[in-house]
Amino acid sequence: EPHLLISDVSQSPFNVGTKLVLPDFTAAQLAELNGRYRAPLTDAELPEFLELLGGHPYLSNRALYTMLNDQVSWQQLSGSATSPQSPFYDHLKRFLWMLRDKPDLVEALKEIMARGRCADEVAFYRLMQAGLIQGADSQSCACRCTLYERYLKDKLQ
Repeated sequence: EPHLLISDVSQSPFNVGTKLVLPDFTAAQLAELNGRYRAPLTDAELPEFLELLGGHPYLSNRALYTMLNDQVSWQQLSGSATSPQSPFYDHLKRFLWMLRDKPDLVEALKEIMARGRCADEVAFYRLMQAGLIQGADSQSCACRCTLYERYLKDKLQ
């Protein structure tokens, strides 16, 4: 029976297609995106924006959209970035939900946040594929962005 081979019941066995990997935005690309959103960020705020969100395409777009449509300043948005009222909260909560039954990944993530390396190669690969971490290899890695690290340090203690 095919259903016996499906380990994740929440994923369809019919997921087929081309996987697209979208790299994180550079500072120049974020400046252009900010301009396309009618510049809700000042030039002085762009480095802090990049530092918090790491150029993550979804998070960057979501932040600029929220700032423009909800008339929220960068200080307000960054100050409440991990709160339940944040436009990022559902995204962050999804990662916490994914980690809930995976103590090996939680421990690997804690090690990465504390030491910048991961002793478990399989966990490193899984966290990298999930988009939670970045790095050249398991001996030199970190959370993908400051927002992830801030949220996960608080929730995984």
